[in-house]
Amino acid sequence: MSHFIFNNKEVNISPDLRPIIIFLQTIEEDIEENNSLFEKKKKTKENMLKLLNLCKSMTQRMKDENINFEFKDQDYILKLTDELDLIQYSLRFQFLGLFAYIETLMTFHIAYTHKIDSEAEIIKFSNEKTFKQFWNRYFFTKNNEYYKSRKKIFSKTNADTVRKLRNGLFHFLSPGQGIGMIHHEFSQKARKIEKKIFKKGAGTIFISDKDLYSLTTDAFKLIMKDWSDDYLNNPELFQESIKNVSSIVVRNGGHKIQDKHINI
Repeated sequence: MSHFIFNNKEVNISPDLRPIIIFLQTIEEDIEENNSLFEKKKKTKENMLKLLNLCKSMTQRMKDENINFEFKDQDYILKLTDELDLIQYSLRFQFLGLFAYIETLMTFHIAYTHKIDSEAEIIKFSNEKTFKQFWNRYFFTKNNEYYKSRKKIFSKTNADTVRKLRNGLFHFLSPGQGIGMIHHEFSQKARKIEKKIFKKGAGTIFISDKDLYSLTTDAFKLIMKDWSDDYLNNPELFQESIKNVSSIVVRNGGHKIQDKHINI
């Protein structure tokens, strides 16, 4: 029989349920990789400028020692640092990826709660009402640690506004009214902008990619906690529910294949 035990730090599961966790982990890895692009670019540029300064220093020292050497690649290194600025971190597509991850979790929640795995049946439940119930249960709740730590900010918005942001991005690549997106590096500036906007009578807040990702990470922990509690309270009922989630992953879950594993 399937088992699922989560203690808020580690998860102990039966082999038949591992594909669910592995599938979700690959999604998180992709999001984290994209999220780190901004910092990686910034760090790479800093290191290249350090290298340039080192080369200048060494050139000057060689001149002082009467060693005939001319450093000719300064413009080349500067050009490379400028080209790094052309590598853009897409905040818009990071949010799209995060909302796709959230949709996946909601699909699992629907399959688990209603004991269904049919795509047609799941689509029937994928509506505004379900989104709001799902969001308020796992995201905007005092049980979500990240929400609790940022409650002052998130209390200015609600599930309906977040759904409008999700819909705006999916259908028009733009946020809806009342909410904006910002890179986490500029969160402090966002708070100042919000104060000015609220003084003018408008109710717009900004959430960052880190906000949405952290909310989602803690929401997934709450989902796993529910699954664990269900298993401990009623293993047979848990079995009936979780088999639908497993079915979806086996049928639709993607797999990462590295180039070294492709023998063509």
